Amino acid sequence: MIKCCYKTHIGNKRDSNEDRGCVPDTVNFGLIAVADGMGGHKCGEKASDIAIHSISRLKKENTALDDILRAMISVNEEILEMSLTDDKYSGMGTTLTCAFLTSDEILIGHIGDSRAYLFSGNKLTQLTTDHTYVAELQRAGLIDEAQARTHKYRNVITRCCGVSIDFEPELKKCGWEESDIILVCSDGLHSELNDKQIFDILSADGSIESRADSLINLALSHGGDDNITAVLSQNEEENP
Repeated sequence: MIKCCYKTHIGNKRDSNEDRGCVPDTVNFGLIAVADGMGGHKCGEKASDIAIHSISRLKKENTALDDILRAMISVNEEILEMSLTDDKYSGMGTTLTCAFLTSDEILIGHIGDSRAYLFSGNKLTQLTTDHTYVAELQRAGLIDEAQARTHKYRNVITRCCGVSIDFEPELKKCGWEESDIILVCSDGLHSELNDKQIFDILSADGSIESRADSLINLALSHGGDDNITAVLSQNEEENP
C-alpha cells in the first residue's frame, strides 16, 4: 500500500504560489509530481498547472519509462504551444519532477531543479540531478556546495518544460521496499534545507503528513524566500 500526501506553501516573500503537485487516487500504484512554474505571476502558474494536469493522466498500472517520456514530451509541447500562440503566456516554463510508484518500483521523470529523494535503509539518496548552471559548475568541480548555495546565478535553470522543442528529460528506475519514503519537492524546500536536515525529519517518528509539515515549517524558518512544496509517499505494509 502506498500512502501519499501533498503540501505546499506560498513562502514568506512571494505574492503567489507557482508550485503545483499531485498524488495518486489509488493506494496500490500511481503518480506523484511537483512542478515549479516560472515566467512571472500568471505565466508560472499556468505552466505548472498545465504540467500537472497533463502528467497526471498517467494512471495505468503497467506504466513504463517510455510512457513517462512520452507524457513529458506532451507536457513540453502543450506549454510551448500556448506560450507561442498567446502573448500573455510568452516565455513561460516549468520544472517537472514525477515518480510513478508501484509496490516495489519507482519510475522517475525529471527536468529542472525540483528534486526527488529516496529515504531507504536509514539513508537519504538524491535520485535526480539539478539542471542548473550552478549544478553544472559543481559537477565540473569549479565550485563546492557552500559556494553553490550563495552563487548569484544559482536560480538559472538550464533545462525545463515549455521553452524549446529540444527537450531532454532525465529518466531513472529504482526499487523501494516496505517503510521506504520518497520525497519530491520544489527548490523552495531543498534550497533552504541541507541533506542532514531532510534526513532528520524523514527519519523521525510520525505520519508522512507531519513530516511534510515539518519540512515546510523548517524551510519557512530558514527564510522561505520561494514557494515551498513537498510530496511524500511511503511504501507501507498491506493491511491484513
